[in-house]
Amino acid sequence: MKSQSFRRLLVATIAACLTIAVYAVAAQRTVKSEAERDAIRAVLNEKDPHAKLEKAEAFLQAYPQSELLDVIYVEILFAHHNLGETQLALEAGRKAVELNPNSIDGFFNMGIEYLNSAPREYNMGIWCMARGVALVRNTKEGDADMEKNLKTVYTGYVGSDEGLAEVIALAGKSPMPPADFHLPDPPLYGADQVSPSAVLQGGLGSCYFHSPIAALAKTNPKKIPPMIKDNGDGTYTVTFADKKQEKAYLEDLRYARSSGFDRSTGLWVGILFRAYAQRVLREALLSAVDKSDLFSLLKPYAMQYLGNSDELLLAYDRAIRAEVNQSAEINRARLEKALQEEVKPLPVSDEVKAAGLKLINSSGVYEAIEALVREEGELFGAYRAVGHGGHPARVMAAFLGGKPVVLSSKEPDKVVEVLRAVIGEGLPVVAGTSPNALENLKTSTPLPANAKDWYVPGHAYTVLDVNAAARQVTLRNPWGHKPDPDGVFSIPIETFLEVYPMVATILPE
Repeated sequence: MKSQSFRRLLVATIAACLTIAVYAVAAQRTVKSEAERDAIRAVLNEKDPHAKLEKAEAFLQAYPQSELLDVIYVEILFAHHNLGETQLALEAGRKAVELNPNSIDGFFNMGIEYLNSAPREYNMGIWCMARGVALVRNTKEGDADMEKNLKTVYTGYVGSDEGLAEVIALAGKSPMPPADFHLPDPPLYGADQVSPSAVLQGGLGSCYFHSPIAALAKTNPKKIPPMIKDNGDGTYTVTFADKKQEKAYLEDLRYARSSGFDRSTGLWVGILFRAYAQRVLREALLSAVDKSDLFSLLKPYAMQYLGNSDELLLAYDRAIRAEVNQSAEINRARLEKALQEEVKPLPVSDEVKAAGLKLINSSGVYEAIEALVREEGELFGAYRAVGHGGHPARVMAAFLGGKPVVLSSKEPDKVVEVLRAVIGEGLPVVAGTSPNALENLKTSTPLPANAKDWYVPGHAYTVLDVNAAARQVTLRNPWGHKPDPDGVFSIPIETFLEVYPMVATILPE
């Protein structure tokens, strides 16, 4: 389920950038002795990161007044990067650019480290990369790879290269960004508008959400814009099929974007993702509080507060997000501590804050949160590689209404009949593969030779079309690739029935 495209892109960018050696500025400075020159060469030529760090430290001790200390700190950055020590790499980068505000390698590679941190710091990362590009433009040789890599990362976040030239120009004038600097937010609707191609799953196993949203964009594109109201203050109100509403906040949208949870063109998919996450959490908390042993006089107030306001809900949401691990597990003590930090700035009385904190110690509330995270951890930033059964149908029903339906390919005639009917009536359809690797599939029908190009185990796909006459099913991978270039492919119905044991849709109630 997990999309690897963004991660592959980032790793490839890092690998490319860390091999760049632009020492044009350093070459203009003075090496005071042949011994110092040899010591610098020893650090530059050392391949083993541990040995590089040792030689770099020895150089700093021997030549504390060297004019090339920034070059050594860049090498320390490289070594810590290769050891996976992002924060230490950032510390080295900061020292490099402090010593030399025109350090091309220092800025550009420090930017890469910001993008490699958890969560990724896009504002600082792209600023530093842009600073490196602005500086390298002043050299005669330039560096096309730097600009290409910066553009790739920037467009992956913003959705286009609009505004990139301005960021480079601004970064060229100052080593550090203004206090209020942030990257342009993607438009509500990007170049692809509301369409399946606009929906791009990020670095989470959220295919159970992105594939049905792409299905809605295919079958009901005109129904999505009315669901989203731009409040003009950085928030967006989403109205679900049952008329319940959730408000998505720009802070959370930027967090999801910068963390690579959603790569869609335009904010609309991320807005729906955030609203759905809040809806699921609110319903789970309300149910847990209702069943809890919370003091009887406090319970109605807690129910009302959770049901009608966002402050406490978001405090829980952000605390969970901060503490959940990639196996969708959450530690109670750490969650309580994170929640204490989240409620501190709330514009409510200390009594209300205390009541909000008491909820987690009520019988059943923490257990409900734990169960929710275990079941739908992707909504909070966890990644799990197992299939999600009926979740795609629940997502579709939340936004479009109707009855969630999950079919099994053990009923091939019924599946084909339903596919024809629901697609003919403009209803969305999602299909899921089993957790089995391709080579472990036991099928009665020979699979096409190109199956390796599109098959992903435990993954949900959007069903775009069924051609009964040609006996073909057309699907789309929400990654937006595999197969290249856009993740769209057609297979025989017989192959579809063999490979996709789960078909999810909604039927009118």
